[in-house]
Amino acid sequence: MTKGASITMTRLCLILALFGFTTFAQAAQKPLIYYGWDNPKIATLQSVLPKLAKSPFDGIAVITTLHTDLFKTKPIQSADFADDLKILQQLPTGQLSQSYLVILSAADNDFDWANDEHWNAVRQNLKLYGQLIKAGGFKGLVFDMEPYGKNPWSFNSQPNSKKLSFADFKALVRKRGADMLQILQSEAPSLEVWTLYGLTANVYSDLANLDADGYGLWPSFFNGWIDAAAPTLKIIDGNEPSYSYTKRDEFFAAPHHIAQDLKALLPVESHAKYEQVIQTAQAVYIDGVMGSAKSPRFIGYYLKSEQAKLNLLKSNIKNALQSSQSLVWVYTEIPKWWEAEPIPTIDNAIREAKADDSMAVDSPEASIALKGLNERISIGGHIRDKSGKGIKVTRFEPALASVACSTWGDDGEYGCEFPKGAKITIEPIVEGQSLTPKRVVRTQQIKSDWGVDFTAH
Repeated sequence: MTKGASITMTRLCLILALFGFTTFAQAAQKPLIYYGWDNPKIATLQSVLPKLAKSPFDGIAVITTLHTDLFKTKPIQSADFADDLKILQQLPTGQLSQSYLVILSAADNDFDWANDEHWNAVRQNLKLYGQLIKAGGFKGLVFDMEPYGKNPWSFNSQPNSKKLSFADFKALVRKRGADMLQILQSEAPSLEVWTLYGLTANVYSDLANLDADGYGLWPSFFNGWIDAAAPTLKIIDGNEPSYSYTKRDEFFAAPHHIAQDLKALLPVESHAKYEQVIQTAQAVYIDGVMGSAKSPRFIGYYLKSEQAKLNLLKSNIKNALQSSQSLVWVYTEIPKWWEAEPIPTIDNAIREAKADDSMAVDSPEASIALKGLNERISIGGHIRDKSGKGIKVTRFEPALASVACSTWGDDGEYGCEFPKGAKITIEPIVEGQSLTPKRVVRTQQIKSDWGVDFTAH
């Protein structure tokens, strides 16, 4: 590097530091955490930890052997976690010091925030999770607030939504959130709290209509965490929307966006505490970059060569490490490290990105592919019965690699995405019921249409 280039780089690092950004030398200090479909159970840790030591990752997300959700109407029994507790107590000190215990957020079908008996069950569950975190020497917990079951964050799906107002529920859920964090801090005082989504879960929410939002109660629950956080505790917003980042500017804008823009989701009196305790993490979605997701929702679908995908993967990991205020988590579905041998090209790309402290450069191939990503077509709406209740979809037809359809929440909301030029046909399949209309076909190319609804009968 020339003297002039060195001076320029030094100035850039100083500028980044002044604005709270991570310098390139500091990036190496940010842990790279593995989170994927093969997250290891505690019962398998003795075989997984030697693999972790040889991997490019500093830590892993670990699940309990009895993999269950938090919001239950009956408490998890201490005997259910007894074997896990014993295994963790016998591990050498420090082996999980950069790892996190996963807590899932779906609720039992009859779970009621206003039912103290139900909440006492949750409190007991939290105490058990706290004991596991402390026994294993975990760095903290990772909370997956996206429910894979009944959604606890939807006001309209609550049993008492007709009796209590949305304001009443917000106050109650905020209180419950504070109680959750107080319990965990009492069991494991030095823990970190990392959630895959923080307020980034509501980045597209209409603040005036949170009562109709599938995640409308989440900001209040999160606000409870802010209320109860000890001065030294850091709450990490995992910034899952960074799955779709492809450019350096996107990564470096995220900390300011999360700390400043998203605080509008909280009452004014919580803003100062929120800014004090919140930290931004960054995520890299391997399947989305490498194309194994086979979804027009992610840029890997549009990248033509394997090398272009690997270049973008390295660039994203470098940008994530250099911009994160806390950690970087790599999410993967098809590529695996613990249940199967890692894919050598992907494993090597991660290692190279982690070892390279030079400034990442935006990939020219990604810039070209971004055009296809930005031209994709989005169609969505709701699938409900005649009473307006959301319906669970079995699958969508046609099941093509060029179509990505998803459902979320309890109110039957769905969305499908198509690459430009694709034949647009959507046919939801609901077991035992027919829909009106049966299918939707668009003969003209459109950019988006979010009012396509189906009714089951």
